[in-house]
Amino acid sequence: MIALPSGRLTVLLPEGTDQNEAVAALDVSIEANATDLSIVPPFVMVLYGGGDAGVLARRRSEAFPSGSRLDALRGDGSLAWSVRVPFLARQPPIDGNGRVYLVGLGVAAIDLEGKMLWLNPSPVPVRASAFADGTLALARGSELQIMAPDGSVRQTLRAGEELTSFPAIGPDASVWVASAKTLYVAR
Repeated sequence: MIALPSGRLTVLLPEGTDQNEAVAALDVSIEANATDLSIVPPFVMVLYGGGDAGVLARRRSEAFPSGSRLDALRGDGSLAWSVRVPFLARQPPIDGNGRVYLVGLGVAAIDLEGKMLWLNPSPVPVRASAFADGTLALARGSELQIMAPDGSVRQTLRAGEELTSFPAIGPDASVWVASAKTLYVAR
């Protein structure tokens, strides 16, 4: 996936031609103020407002004071749907087994038709990773939470200090997360 300063988004197929030339699966115009991109099949997700890049993130939050917008683009570049959330998303959209999760100053679940399934605002920034079944591992302040696809919290680990990393999910489904001083593993 390549986003160009000219406002074009190009997604290349993993395999090229017989002459090893790149093949574009998608080549479309996007608004210049896009802040994050990800692929959640069958769409390319383009996020406006949010991101987590220091000064740039502060400028984005000034430009998008009322939250973030997510556009889902089809393979031909047309807009499938668009949804707004009332918080700043601070990481690229997450693929959660038929759902899209937006995470930042809250968590929102959106189905692949663009319908908001649930919304959970947060007074502190949230970082997340998704298990294959759509369950989320969330670092929220000093807590590691395991959140079910329906938005309910299944489990909470209180670390006693702010968690500063994104949760990393191991091949054995263990969750690794860190503070400034400690590495935690939840099994």
